[in-house]
Amino acid sequence: MTLRTKLIVLMVALGLFPMVIVASLSYVKTYRTLANQGEASLMTMQQSFGSAVNRYLDTLHAQTRSLAITPDVISALQDFTSAVDAFDPQSASYNSAKLQERYKYQEQQTEGGSPGDAERWIPTDATERSLQGIYIGDNPYPIGEKQNLMKALDGSRYSDVHARYHGYFKALVEEFGLYDIFLIDKASGRIVYSMFKEVDFMRSVTKAPISETQLAHVAKRVFAEAKTDTSYLSDFESYMPSYNATAGFIASGIFADGKLIGALVIQVPLDEIAATMESAKVLGETSDAYIINKDGKFVTQAFRLAVKPGESGPSEIVTRLAGLLDDANSSILSYRGTDGHPTLSATGPVQVPYVSERGVHSSNLPVDERLPWLVSVRITKSELLKDLFSQIKLGVLLVITTTVILLALTWLATRKVMEPIQEIADGVQGMTASIREQAR
Repeated sequence: MTLRTKLIVLMVALGLFPMVIVASLSYVKTYRTLANQGEASLMTMQQSFGSAVNRYLDTLHAQTRSLAITPDVISALQDFTSAVDAFDPQSASYNSAKLQERYKYQEQQTEGGSPGDAERWIPTDATERSLQGIYIGDNPYPIGEKQNLMKALDGSRYSDVHARYHGYFKALVEEFGLYDIFLIDKASGRIVYSMFKEVDFMRSVTKAPISETQLAHVAKRVFAEAKTDTSYLSDFESYMPSYNATAGFIASGIFADGKLIGALVIQVPLDEIAATMESAKVLGETSDAYIINKDGKFVTQAFRLAVKPGESGPSEIVTRLAGLLDDANSSILSYRGTDGHPTLSATGPVQVPYVSERGVHSSNLPVDERLPWLVSVRITKSELLKDLFSQIKLGVLLVITTTVILLALTWLATRKVMEPIQEIADGVQGMTASIREQAR
């Protein structure tokens, strides 16, 4: 290596060394800052989502309790129950084939349904079958719009009562954004009224095919405990009358003259909760938010993971999250996602009680007293730190540019310095050669 080359390397190294040190320190500081800011943003969003779910379900708890004590609801249950008891199925006229067609449709559209389910599900009780035939089978409105029938023209007392109250309950469902409302008679366990007119209409919570559903469980708890000013929330599980879609229910007792006569039950819609989770997309292309239950099944859709409500999530994710169910606070988890990318998630439980009493606020409940849901917000680390990677690219470009400039300047500078030195060296070399020649 020539002297000039050595000088060029030395000068470039002296110029780049401080820059590399400063850039490295800046990278470390920026990484820590962005990582902390990213985790804080995830945690804030997760807590915000969790609070939104808490408020929504707490509001439904309160609405259910309030509705159950209104005079209209109390008289409606009494009138519907009396009308069902007085109903004569022998005099009822309906198209049996249409009801069978409706159950065949139910069998075909229900996830996990199998041949023969329609025959197992269709009512055998004459009153149940007749009123379903009138309000479901012969109902002129299409499936999904059966609630638009205000009064059947069968001439029964039940239809008179239905015409009197149905508009009121339909307005409640639409105003509060509910999925359905049920009135259940305690003595028979029968759903004497439902707004939406699915195949649970007129069925008994003590008999198949709905006796083991969450609707039945929450109604039975109301009947067993017989508490005033109290509402009960069920778990969210697949529900056959809703085609095995995930469904949850809130129920409260209906009392007349101090005696429990039945229950008001609402079917909780998940649309608003799902919309809240979907808003996490604003974080970035890899961001996602979802709710999973104690069984590792997704309550809301995980868009980035392509997991639908009611489905089990990837085991590597569910296993990590399940351990947080007993914690009262949110936590940050770092793991490798199903796509292989390092991922960060903020995860924490909701604080919605199974049992809610008027005037009583509960927090930090043990897991067996609250809805076993975890709200999780996730994003890949690469997207979370994309600003850092942009800075790194800019820094590399700066180093390359600086190196080129330093090489050019050093080459020019060493050329100026090396010319007189080279002349002296050439002179010395010539003198040496001349002395050697004379010595010979």
